[in-house]
Amino acid sequence: MNAQLDWFHKRLHLYVLALGLVALVVALTVDLPRSRGLYALIAAGPVIGALVTWARYRWAAGDRSMAKIVVECGWVSTSFGLGFLVMLPSRYYAVEPLQKGVLTLLALALLALGAYTLYNFAKRGYSLTP
Repeated sequence: MNAQLDWFHKRLHLYVLALGLVALVVALTVDLPRSRGLYALIAAGPVIGALVTWARYRWAAGDRSMAKIVVECGWVSTSFGLGFLVMLPSRYYAVEPLQKGVLTLLALALLALGAYTLYNFAKRGYSLTP
């Protein structure tokens, strides 16, 4: 396995898991039940995605398979980061300013981590389609 793929393989799912867990803790402190439920579900996405990624690493065979799993984890990170950013300005799912600020920072971190992963793998030229 090459060095850069190895870096993503060892760290990406851990970063996504950590960001998702912090977002889940913040989401569970939200006052409105409808907002708490929505943000908790959005925060659970990266947590589940990171755990599934970790489990899939055990069955990966070769660089191409490993790269596909890493890219899928990057997509999960990007998708749920965007989910937070789209929903946070909503008045119906309003949260306190401090919670909104923390969730926005976590969303930007998830988005940046996912986009960095996708950009890196596009630049490296992995052909991940069958």
